[in-house]
Amino acid sequence: MNATCGALWRGKTPCQKPAKTMKFSVVPLCETHLLKVQSELRMEFYEERRAMHYDRISRSMDEVRVPKKPQQVYFIRAGRRVKIGFSTHPDMRLITIRAGACKTPHGLDTSKARIVALEPGGRERELELHQKFAHLRDAGEWFRGAPDLTAYIDSIAA
Repeated sequence: MNATCGALWRGKTPCQKPAKTMKFSVVPLCETHLLKVQSELRMEFYEERRAMHYDRISRSMDEVRVPKKPQQVYFIRAGRRVKIGFSTHPDMRLITIRAGACKTPHGLDTSKARIVALEPGGRERELELHQKFAHLRDAGEWFRGAPDLTAYIDSIAA
């Protein structure tokens, strides 16, 4: 039996080229349309495989939870001033302070700033320390390096 392609040409009329009847084919297709269908199926297959791969990767990434780094209160000294702040990455914070990317008291050179002490804690602990040393506040989170603040820093740095 001679079959003709049943694919619609531009969505309107059947192609009508000679077609091969395949065992599981519902519509006989000419070689051109058969190749197009195979190409589409191959693309769908690869897209599905890629989606499954990325899904598997994202699930495995969810299973590998990276522990969150704890927050720390840092004491950074620049000249005679001390900045009391908190961060999960105090070393990175030091870099931004050295670069001059934070508010500082007028004329303070932060290019040689250094971390002099760290203690566990976050915003609450930082605020407690700001209140404790409020009488030494210079500007923002910067405090004068008076003996009581220096003694506190020495006690936690030891």
